[in-house]
Amino acid sequence: MSSPVEFTGERFLPECSGEIWAEHWHRYLFAAKFVGGKKVLDAACGEGYGSAWLARYAGSVVGLDLDQPTVTNARAKYRAPNLTFETGSVAAMPFADASFDCAVSFETLEHLAEQDEMLAELRRVLKPDGFLVISTPNRVEYSEKRSFHNEFHVRELDEPEFRALLARHFPAQRWFGQKLLFNSAVWPLPETSLTGPEWISIDDSTRRMPAPMYFVAMAAASASSIPQAAPLTLLADPDDAMYREYEQTVSRAATLEQLTMERQAILADRDRHIRHLETLAIEREHIVEERDRQLAGQSARASAMEKLIAEREQLVVLRDKVIAEKDRVLAATNERAAELERLVAERETIIVERDAELAALNRRVETAEKLVAARDATLAAVNARIAEAERLIAHREQVIVERDSQLAAVNARAATLEGLVTERERIIVERDAQLQAGNALRGTLEALVGERDQQLQAVVQRSNEIEQVVVLRDQQLADHQGRLAQAATSIATLQSEKQALRDEVTRRGGWRWWLALPYHRIRRGLNPAPPATGQGRS
Repeated sequence: MSSPVEFTGERFLPECSGEIWAEHWHRYLFAAKFVGGKKVLDAACGEGYGSAWLARYAGSVVGLDLDQPTVTNARAKYRAPNLTFETGSVAAMPFADASFDCAVSFETLEHLAEQDEMLAELRRVLKPDGFLVISTPNRVEYSEKRSFHNEFHVRELDEPEFRALLARHFPAQRWFGQKLLFNSAVWPLPETSLTGPEWISIDDSTRRMPAPMYFVAMAAASASSIPQAAPLTLLADPDDAMYREYEQTVSRAATLEQLTMERQAILADRDRHIRHLETLAIEREHIVEERDRQLAGQSARASAMEKLIAEREQLVVLRDKVIAEKDRVLAATNERAAELERLVAERETIIVERDAELAALNRRVETAEKLVAARDATLAAVNARIAEAERLIAHREQVIVERDSQLAAVNARAATLEGLVTERERIIVERDAQLQAGNALRGTLEALVGERDQQLQAVVQRSNEIEQVVVLRDQQLADHQGRLAQAATSIATLQSEKQALRDEVTRRGGWRWWLALPYHRIRRGLNPAPPATGQGRS
């Protein structure tokens, strides 16, 4: 089973949703219309979802990516007879020249410093009439106008830079722009519902479109090799994922507006309270002025009531001190109220931030709990495999002990056999000497057989002479019958000896006789006996 590929922000995964989903899928849906029956290369295929989609229409598709774990996961996840995945760099592809009818590479250029090398490789692996469908972000719209920086991008291009780069390798080009737009659509409903991503085509291409966020270019060696494309394609969102995101954004904006209005109302209340406090301060000043006027009136009566004036002056001084203290307390109270109002505002801001952090933390906790459950299952499987491995190791150790004892016995047996081999080699040396002696004896016997043959020929000649004499001397047959019988007996004996010698020579020509010769000699030495008449030697 393949392990899931984690979304890092660099490689798109089909499980993602929203704006990134529409942008990536739309490019593959756009390219799928031109690859029917063709041999296609998906350069920097990533997770493999796009290669699998193109394989529905193409004759064959090869997905190429630099990351081996990603390729392994794609091979396990997407399987089709006409779909394969290979590991390699788009700047040095492991394919022969003119291997493909079509190549696609989406959002790859901006991740490489070797952009010229990549396009040169794409031109090399394409057939002379092959074409390329390639996309890259428009730096002006994607980064500069939005003040956005993508940490995974090495070099982004604007339109003149992209055109110049393509022209160095593909003279013929046809350009398209891509950007996520919100549209209102009215279309006829089919009799049955459709499944999978669907197309909505419109013919009014005279409308002015906004500046593209991405450039999508079809390039080839000649303009005739570039297939015709619809003037405008729109990708529907059957799950309303982007619309739901839009509604959530609008809802959040309305909530923020409501909170702003509430904060403004609170600030208005604070302003009214501050104005009330300012009014109180003015009233206190008026009271002090009134008291000053009363004091001036009392001063006119001072000449008559000096003692009373002195007492009143003390009272006035005391009253002034009390009023000054009250004014100081009032000022401190006002400052404290302002400080408290500021702290309340800060606490409300902190509460909002803490609520957001708490929600994010809850999501992380849920994710962590799921990961812990998955790791627990994996740990259980690993523990089971470790237990099985330990059992196998114990069994192997027992087998090793048995094999050691068997090896010791075999070594002892081998030593014995080596002694026997040495003894056999000595016997073979002796047998070789005996064989040489037998060969010499064989020569002697062959010479003896030759002499016997000559004697036999002489006997035959003599027998012929006798037969002639017998014919000539029929009258002397009776007298010489005994001699003829004796001659016939001698002939039969010589023939028997000749045949016996021939048999003996034949028998002594085999290896069994030579091996048994020493034993025959020993037996003959123990039991000497003259050979019988007419018998061969043993």
